[in-house]
Amino acid sequence: MWAINEKFVDYSHPQEKDSVFLNPNQTMNPQVIEYPIIWKGFVGSEEVEIIQKGQGAHLDLHFIFKKFPERYNHIKPDIINWIHKYLRILN
Repeated sequence: MWAINEKFVDYSHPQEKDSVFLNPNQTMNPQVIEYPIIWKGFVGSEEVEIIQKGQGAHLDLHFIFKKFPERYNHIKPDIINWIHKYLRILN
């Protein structure tokens, strides 16, 4: 089971949509979230690794897209929103 499991529009895909699947590298306890959080999984069929350095939502300050396919750069803001939504639901 994936912590983040979201679909997005991808016109290069035969069904014109694809998915993001991400899991954090730690058990998420809403009282004690320790940073950095390393999110690993898939965007489409490609492996990704995203490092969340803090609780903020600023792309350049709080997230490092360490392993990420360039063709999906346009959905980085969506991924950050999905991560924040997941963390808010924990509370």
